[in-house]
Amino acid sequence: MNLNKIELCGFKSFADKTEIVFNTNITGIVGPNGCGKSNVIDAVRWVLGEMAPTTLRVGKMAELIFNGTEKRRSMSYCEVSLYLDNSDRKYDMDYEEVVVTRRLDRSGHSDYLLNRRVCTKSEIVELFRDTGIGKDGYSIIGQGKIDAILASSPEARRKIFEEAAGISSQKAKRIETERMLRDNRSNMERIYDLLSDIGQRLEPLQKAAEAATKARALKNELKFFEISQYLYQNENADAERKKCSDKLRKTDEELFNLQSDYSRVSDEYDSCMQAIKDGDKKLQDLNDEHLNKSLEATRAEGTGKNIARQLEEARDRIVRIGEERARSEAALNDKSAAIQTKILESEAAKTALEDLKKDLEASQKEYDELNKTIADKDKEIETWRDLYVTKLNQNAEIDKDTAQLATRKEILERDMGSAKDDYKARQSAVAEAEKQKEQLLLRRQELESQHKKAGDDLKEAKANFAAANNELIDLQRRRADLKTELVNVNFAIDNTEKFISDYADYEDSIQNLMSATQSEPGLRNKIIGTVAEIIQIPSKYTTAIGTVLGRAWQNIVTENEYDATDLMRFLRDRRLGRVTFMPLTTMKANDLPREYQSVLSLDGVEGVASELINYDDRYYSVVSNLLGRTVVVDTQETALKISRRYGYAFRIVTLEGDVFQTSGAMTGGSTADNKKRVFTREADLKKYKAKRDKIQKDISLMNGEIADLEDEVKKLDSAVKFIEARMHKLEVDATSISGEIEKAQADIDFNTQEMEKLFRGNEDKLKQLKEIDIAIKAAEINKKGADTEKVDADSYIAELKAALVGQKEEEREQAAILSDKRVELTKRTSESEALVREIVTLRKDCENLQETIRSLNLEERTKTAETERLKQELARVKISDEDRKAIDALKAAIEQATEEKNALNIKVAELDEEKRSLNDRAAAVRERRAKEDARLQMIDQNLENASARIYENYGYDFDAAKSYIDSLTEEERANYSFEPQKAAQHIGSLRGKIDRIGPINELAEASYTEEKARYEELNSQYEDLLKSENDLNTLIKDLTREMTEKFTVSFNQINKNFGEVFTEIFGGGRARMELEEDKDVLSAGIEIWAEPPGKKLTNLAPLSGGERALTAIAILFAIIKLNPMPFSILDEIDGALDDANAAVFAQYLKKFAQFTQFIIVTHRKPTMSLCDTLFGITMQEMGVSKTVRVKLEEAVKYEEIEKERKRREAAEANEVS
Repeated sequence: MNLNKIELCGFKSFADKTEIVFNTNITGIVGPNGCGKSNVIDAVRWVLGEMAPTTLRVGKMAELIFNGTEKRRSMSYCEVSLYLDNSDRKYDMDYEEVVVTRRLDRSGHSDYLLNRRVCTKSEIVELFRDTGIGKDGYSIIGQGKIDAILASSPEARRKIFEEAAGISSQKAKRIETERMLRDNRSNMERIYDLLSDIGQRLEPLQKAAEAATKARALKNELKFFEISQYLYQNENADAERKKCSDKLRKTDEELFNLQSDYSRVSDEYDSCMQAIKDGDKKLQDLNDEHLNKSLEATRAEGTGKNIARQLEEARDRIVRIGEERARSEAALNDKSAAIQTKILESEAAKTALEDLKKDLEASQKEYDELNKTIADKDKEIETWRDLYVTKLNQNAEIDKDTAQLATRKEILERDMGSAKDDYKARQSAVAEAEKQKEQLLLRRQELESQHKKAGDDLKEAKANFAAANNELIDLQRRRADLKTELVNVNFAIDNTEKFISDYADYEDSIQNLMSATQSEPGLRNKIIGTVAEIIQIPSKYTTAIGTVLGRAWQNIVTENEYDATDLMRFLRDRRLGRVTFMPLTTMKANDLPREYQSVLSLDGVEGVASELINYDDRYYSVVSNLLGRTVVVDTQETALKISRRYGYAFRIVTLEGDVFQTSGAMTGGSTADNKKRVFTREADLKKYKAKRDKIQKDISLMNGEIADLEDEVKKLDSAVKFIEARMHKLEVDATSISGEIEKAQADIDFNTQEMEKLFRGNEDKLKQLKEIDIAIKAAEINKKGADTEKVDADSYIAELKAALVGQKEEEREQAAILSDKRVELTKRTSESEALVREIVTLRKDCENLQETIRSLNLEERTKTAETERLKQELARVKISDEDRKAIDALKAAIEQATEEKNALNIKVAELDEEKRSLNDRAAAVRERRAKEDARLQMIDQNLENASARIYENYGYDFDAAKSYIDSLTEEERANYSFEPQKAAQHIGSLRGKIDRIGPINELAEASYTEEKARYEELNSQYEDLLKSENDLNTLIKDLTREMTEKFTVSFNQINKNFGEVFTEIFGGGRARMELEEDKDVLSAGIEIWAEPPGKKLTNLAPLSGGERALTAIAILFAIIKLNPMPFSILDEIDGALDDANAAVFAQYLKKFAQFTQFIIVTHRKPTMSLCDTLFGITMQEMGVSKTVRVKLEEAVKYEEIEKERKRREAAEANEVS
């Protein structure tokens, strides 16, 4: 036997629990119409998975549950179980008996159970696959199924034959494989879309990662060179100081020697001047003696001739005195003029010196203020760092508290779980102990109350799930919007970078040159860049400076004039147009003259244009040439006022771009935006990249939020499923209570008390759990707040550090400016002191000349008096020969003294020139000394600045810097090749390269690696899916081939059996089945041809009802002959047969009973007489079916009653007609 028994409870008319035991090969079910015979067949169909209410002869599934009668209440559920013998392991389960159960409650919830274990419908279907049992099998042939087999379309008949051929499992496997193939292709499309999306992002990420790698390498190299230069400066500082000290010592020695020479020459000069005075006195004495002698001679000779000659000599001397005095007066005038000039120069020098001192004081004050600002920001950074650390510690405390709360919660939940298990155990004990129906109902009501509460919880859980899911969808939509915005920003970045790289803002000649030299590396390297590329203009001055530059912003800067001529030759040869070049070696700086520097202190003046922009120092000559004599002011009124005040001595431009030329011309009006655009491209690019980084950061944050929400949605979904499972468990418990045995009242009381204690204990624990949940949520909120503040602090620290870098760079520049101004002050002080000394020397020279003039005037007066006297004596005095000789000797002595005096005057002039030369040389030496002294100070200042810069940038002191260099390998040092003489230039070049790279995404490398790994992983998945697709296609082909072979063999055998059984049943004739032509074996419909004795071979339409029934029965037995099913249920399929054919059917049933167990619902005596056991279905109580064993005679009465009913119905029908 295969089907041991059927249990029904609450199914249709079987209100009470009913067992129908099948312990024979052929069991008959009999009874009058309407008693519920076919409900047994419906119950079997329902257990086997039938889902169509119409097939089960109801309007909806809930109608399968007993609906009550006048005397009975309706039931809340129904249940049917099939008990199957599995001793031969026909079913794939390791049990002697297989029990298949299905339950249904009025809510529409249905459960399948396999050996009292809840399972799925698919498990039931799979259990019976290829056995002929199932809702689509041929084990149940109900009323009308015979005609359905014959009257249905050829395609609809296939199901029975496929089940009989044993290909249903393969077909289901193929359907599942095809579904897997569709899913596989869907996954392939999804992964392909992801690969395309990631592939588009991968290239920009790769570029960003390469830029980050390059920038890191450049920064590492810059770090090496800056630290190496710092160490070199430190190590060579003493040598440099010694070199400067040696030079200072030498200049001091040289200055001492010059001062000694100056003193010596001054002494010699003074000696000569004294000699001149002595000579003048001697000459005066000689002249007096000569005069006396002449007078004596005159008297001696008594002649007027000698007096006349003396008179002539006196007159000549007067003339000579006049000449000498004229020369001395001219020299005096020159010296006086020189003194006035030197005094003016000295006063100007003093004024400039005072201005320089004031400027130095202002610069020092500005430098001190900048230092204070930097110190304040350092202090602010420390404050924010303290806040950041505080928030970190706060988060750690929150995490610690949360972990403790979670541990407490876990312990409480574990205790509650144990209590709940204990509660359920005692609840089960109470349920098992309840004897009476009222106790069972009370208990069931309690469970229903719990079920309702669980239902409310389920609604709340579903509402929470829906809210979280909606929030997740909203976040995903916002992320999609951000991704769209990111695409737009990336497009703007690419577009801007293309504009920059293609020089789209420039004239055609520039574009042509830059494009053409891309393939000429030798020529391209000769181009440093355009003027616009080497300067950075603050946005405030873009209009003003862009207007002043005019077309000059397109000029190309080269290293030297030779590179420029090569490029001009290239332009001419290629006919690319004309371009202006600015070689660094030929460009001359054109700064604002010193006398106009005062304009910078006026109201409304922004500054000199060349000083308002940023550029590398190596381009100073180019920038100064273009903008050095241009002053930027705020308005036209300011420009007009300054132009008039300084007589249009320099060019002025307003912030709005109005230009006031030195010629007096003025240019103004509107300015095209495209001119400004070239200066803002880099700024726009930085802005776009900053925006991109922000969007990427937002997306990253949103990804985290989405991931958290997805986890929350999953948790909420799990909660919903948990509550549903709990409700299901409650329903199962409520359903199972009806079949439990009573227990002692004492046990009930005891267990009830214990349950109340557990319930109260769980309530306390639940309250604690809620408090813990509130505390955990509060901790999460506090942590989020702390995280936000921590992120804000970190962001603000980064901003402060970024601002501090610029200010410290400004501090270094201010320090350099201060040093230059100190050197200039020393130089100016030396020049002023030299001027004072020159004035003193000139004044001394003037005094000497004045003394000479006084001497000459005295001599002139003397000679004049002598002339007068000689005129008077001329007449009376005559000179003798001796007197004449004496007079001649005196004359010769006078001439000799005069010559000596002249020689002394020449020597004095030479000494004076030598003094001036020594003074100039001393001034030059003092200037050299001041420079060396400033250089000595700069060594310490530069060393201090370098130390501060290294500590600021890298956090290294001298020892740490040295340790860093020592930690490098020889290979790393060799790669960098530090040369002290070229280090500064190389450092500037590295900084330029880093600046040209621009802002980098520090996460680009990690993002690229992650995206690349994801791409490779997805690509691997795609290849796996591709392989899976091939494998699935192969599997489908194999299954199709196996099914085709198996179905063909089985169908041919069934066809053969059909012909044989048909002939036996009809006592002749023939029949066959054919597959539709031109169709695949697995999809072709099945045509049935039958030729009963005495008729022609035809299709089924012309056959009578009995012939059709026998034909269908022949098909059934042909299938059973091929593949006997474990059991078969036949529902009045013999109803259309006459007694003779019914007897033939009964004999065939007996023949096949050795292979298949038959349960048959019948009214026919031949069939009933063949049954081993007969069950009667009756309705002793209206609406409630009962089973009884009946004898054949009683069963025959049922048949006669059925015949009488049919006769009356036929008679009534005739009367009506």
